[in-house]
Amino acid sequence: MRLALAPLIVEQNGRQLNVRGARMRIEGVYGDWRLNASLDQLTFSDRDASLQIGPVELNSRYTYIEDAYHFNQRDHLHISTLNLAHPDLDLKVEPIEVHSEMHLDERELSVTGELVIGDTLLTEEAPDTPILKGRIAAELSRINADSVRQIFAKLRQEAAWGDTSMPVADGLLTRLEPLLLNALQDSPRLDITTINLESPLLEINASAEGALFFDARDLEELSIVHADNEAMQARWRSRLDGDITWNDAPSVAALWLGLPIGTRSLTFDLIAGSWRVNGRPLPEF
Repeated sequence: MRLALAPLIVEQNGRQLNVRGARMRIEGVYGDWRLNASLDQLTFSDRDASLQIGPVELNSRYTYIEDAYHFNQRDHLHISTLNLAHPDLDLKVEPIEVHSEMHLDERELSVTGELVIGDTLLTEEAPDTPILKGRIAAELSRINADSVRQIFAKLRQEAAWGDTSMPVADGLLTRLEPLLLNALQDSPRLDITTINLESPLLEINASAEGALFFDARDLEELSIVHADNEAMQARWRSRLDGDITWNDAPSVAALWLGLPIGTRSLTFDLIAGSWRVNGRPLPEF
């Protein structure tokens, strides 16, 4: 199946969205589907600021067994160029790559991802020397598989009801909340396998790795529905622990953090939602 979207312009209250050259192709058989989507250019304008992205291409492959009891999805997003024009900042990035893989097996849902950032230029101040480039890779794991399958089943049920007097979105999060919380029962972890960033303009490199963990005890004390409440946000933060180590940190980083100038290894500890660096409270900036 192939689809192509005619050039589209949407305007509202001084803002404009312009999409050109959008195309999509879907092909495959039961248990194995592939998607290719692309667009030539997407531009979002808001008065004297604009964001322009493109060309963009997304390739995705989804394999599964009956009822998606097990599945695997691989995605690759390629953005050739991103341009931001703003009165305070003109920025250009080329390219941006995002790789991800989501896998559901008997025990857990896991997601691995990699972000590759090409040359990031301040086009007015330093058009020839990147202020940033590099890559970040991470893996999220220990999302309870049975709870994920129950969430999918609940969503299919909600969609099948088709009751016009009760839209699917009305109260959906409240109905899903117990299942969403149960998905955290195995104490999910986020492994930051690679942070490798460099700034030729500032002459600073960052090489780091670490892991963050979620404390899944007493999940009934948490709420997703009320996550906009400050007290509830603090309760969620208190469940987070872990550490990230920055190796061969430059002297200027130690100075920023109030540490001795000769400090070359920085360990950021997250303890019940509060950050410390090399055993000291993280300064407020």
